[in-house]
Amino acid sequence: MKKKWILALALLLSLPIVAEEQQQQADDKELKELLSIVQEETAVATKTRLNSDYVPGIVTVLEGDELEALGVRTAGEALGLVPGIQDTRDNRGSDLALVRGLDFPFNVGNVQVLVNSIAMARSDGGINTSALQIPVEQIERIEVIRGPGSVIYGDFAFMGLVNIITRKDGARAAARIESPRASHSAIAIDAEKHDALNWSVNLSGSGMSNAFGPLPATDATDQRMFSIVNVESHGFSFTTQTVHRNYTPLVNGPRATRYHDTSWAGEAKYARDVNPSLHAELRADYLHNDIDDFASAISGNVTKFAGDITYNGISHNSILTGADYSISDIDHATHRVPAPPPAPPGPPVLTALAANAERDITGLLLQDHIDFNDRFSTTVGARYDSYSDLKSRVTPRLSFVWRATDHHILKAQYTEGFRPPTFFELYTPPARGVVPQYPFETNKTTELNYVYRGTGRVARVTLYRSIINKMLRPGGIYLTTDARANGYEVEWAEELSSKVKLSANASHANTYDPRAIGGTSNAVSAAWLGNATLLVHAAHNIIVAGRWLYVGDRRAGPGYDGFDLTVTNHDVFVPGLSLRVGLKDMFNGRALYFSQVPTGITTNQYPGRSAWVELAWKR
Repeated sequence: MKKKWILALALLLSLPIVAEEQQQQADDKELKELLSIVQEETAVATKTRLNSDYVPGIVTVLEGDELEALGVRTAGEALGLVPGIQDTRDNRGSDLALVRGLDFPFNVGNVQVLVNSIAMARSDGGINTSALQIPVEQIERIEVIRGPGSVIYGDFAFMGLVNIITRKDGARAAARIESPRASHSAIAIDAEKHDALNWSVNLSGSGMSNAFGPLPATDATDQRMFSIVNVESHGFSFTTQTVHRNYTPLVNGPRATRYHDTSWAGEAKYARDVNPSLHAELRADYLHNDIDDFASAISGNVTKFAGDITYNGISHNSILTGADYSISDIDHATHRVPAPPPAPPGPPVLTALAANAERDITGLLLQDHIDFNDRFSTTVGARYDSYSDLKSRVTPRLSFVWRATDHHILKAQYTEGFRPPTFFELYTPPARGVVPQYPFETNKTTELNYVYRGTGRVARVTLYRSIINKMLRPGGIYLTTDARANGYEVEWAEELSSKVKLSANASHANTYDPRAIGGTSNAVSAAWLGNATLLVHAAHNIIVAGRWLYVGDRRAGPGYDGFDLTVTNHDVFVPGLSLRVGLKDMFNGRALYFSQVPTGITTNQYPGRSAWVELAWKR
């Protein structure tokens, strides 16, 4: 292991030397932007565009161009670059985001995942969405909230929120092949902007005849398709999005299970500035899911009507009010329930849990962002949610931002997240003698954050403490002992020169998980996580990128580290044409992935090293 670390470090350190020797005088504007440290703006935390370091809470923005240069494949893999987030996989090859040391085996680890601010999977379905398999070539940026986001986004923005923003500008096309797993993918994007009408079409498809699968069942067919169509005119917009995935193991094994996902969503939106101080937005969303992951299956629809008003007419105040109403229908839902004792051990029994079930949800939001002066601001807000089949609750938020100087920023926040029972928790028959109870599971998080911004340099340090109340179990049971997580996250990014950009982060989490026998630390999360990336303008139109990933030991098994190397040649042969080649997991670490489910812990190991080549064009 030490030799691997030394070799990886030596390679990273040698790249700047190569860059200095080979660098030519011609500068490319796009490459310079790729290597620069920019101050990102985002509306994901407050629905008001602010510098990401000024928003309340902890927000990370990942740029699609940089993810491509680093050789990142998908949105799920990209989340592993965010401090405090461990990207892991289940036994269908689906990505899960394990945030701040506490894992959850469904809904992408209890992180709400949006695509263009639209949900692509019903949160109460309890099955992981395929949205995190969207290839990075389709992505403009990914906005990530670490910690609860329920005040703005409602249930299941529990441990965090991910908003994947897809590309809607220009024209692009890309094709990629990878070996030794025979895989191929293609992406096509076209967009036009006019005074009266803007539209974009964003499509991708991929197929693998011997896709990565958990060892020893290594072969599977994996077919994926993602499409986004958007039309905008005079404040009106219509978006339709489709996610499709079929994963079928070819070799039977103890952990080889199929996965099918056909989901589509449509949103009609109208946004208008009523006057300089008043902005209004109305939305109507429809979501259909048909998902089967062998252990569980669900088919149903969610219809949602929502409206927001932002008012800036009071001096130093920005007031956000919102209301939404959702109708959630489950056509049918099944779950494989382990046979209760004294039945002999055997495969779980497929049980129909729900059919023609409906849940109505009413949500109300009030938030005020107050700028006391040009240095100090506070955000206070609360959300009220009422469920037709459960109870109601109020979720609070309070945060402060102090820009002490132009270089130093201090932030503090207390916020909560919540989730109701998923369908298999709600509809699993209670055990004999158990009086079922169905509370909301809540996450109460306190965060302190320090940001330093200098010329070509930014550093961030975050301290957090999370307490999880009433952890839900199937059959009307919840744990009376709280789960806890506390830790810190350190980030650093710097332009070492006009040709070299270095980024690194490290995080540490201490956890107490009452789901573990006897109560101890979380079994599948690593106490230590780390990343280091280096981008080098090595020669005219050539970018060389390296990424080192570290996942520490877990109680369930050992940790691992990996190193990726990517070389990109822009404007090869003709302007706009790029050739990109890379090696994934150069040292063949063969990472172990663990998932905690109600019946125990599953272990999945996927084949490691692979080589790939991609040809991409853009206008």
